[in-house]
Amino acid sequence: MLAQAVSAHSEGYASSHHDRRTRTQPTVNALAALAAAPISFAVIAILLRWPRALRAFGADPRPDRWHTSPTPAFGGVGIFAGFAISVLLATAIGPVGIPGEILAVATGTTIVFAFGLLDDIVHLHPIAKLGAQIAAATVVLQSSVS
Repeated sequence: MLAQAVSAHSEGYASSHHDRRTRTQPTVNALAALAAAPISFAVIAILLRWPRALRAFGADPRPDRWHTSPTPAFGGVGIFAGFAISVLLATAIGPVGIPGEILAVATGTTIVFAFGLLDDIVHLHPIAKLGAQIAAATVVLQSSVS
């Protein structure tokens, strides 16, 4: 009888703890998503005002591009910074933790970002970029992301 009462009490605690965690997780996710945009905008604004970044990451017009005037090519840096910092914030302040799914998506995103940045600097061959995308997708698919 006592064992049943203790078991019921501990299940009730675990259940209420799980309910509280699942209720706060969307809030943490929303806060992380809201943090990503201003972080991205701030990083891009800083890079736009930094002449060395404009020289290093400026995309000159080429036949294989759509733009007809020099264009900053580092928007991905701001987007990645917003993503990375918001994921770190979500894992640091909330019930998100760092499960394999988040780690796999962050790793895949980092692979795509790194090759995109490298492409902006040295203009990679399309096969190399495709290889990076396949590698990133493989990392994510090998995890438990469904």
